Amino acid sequence: MEKTLAIIGAGRVGRMLGRGLRELGWKIGAVVTRGEASARRAVRFIGAGKADLDALLGSPKEFAHAYEALSLLAARVLAQDRAGLLAELEKNSVEEKLKTKVIGGNA
Repeated sequence: MEKTLAIIGAGRVGRMLGRGLRELGWKIGAVVTRGEASARRAVRFIGAGKADLDALLGSPKEFAHAYEALSLLAARVLAQDRAGLLAELEKNSVEEKLKTKVIGGNA
């Protein structure tokens, strides 16, 4: 069964996730952002999907469930992204220290 993904909030992270998941075989459905022009740009960047500003039309109950699920997912994505960023910063910090020692600095 083909997995389908709608992207709500196609900023930097949303676009990168969309492109990466498309490359992994996911079908990209609706791409929703604050404006139609930015949604179209995101679709072009991702290489799939449909800019859809009407995708969020629904009942308040549906929004409540979606908001809760998205909040949990966003927290996980941000935590993973932050962990990766911190690891990269730490790696660069160690590399800079090694360069300083090898070049002859007093660090």
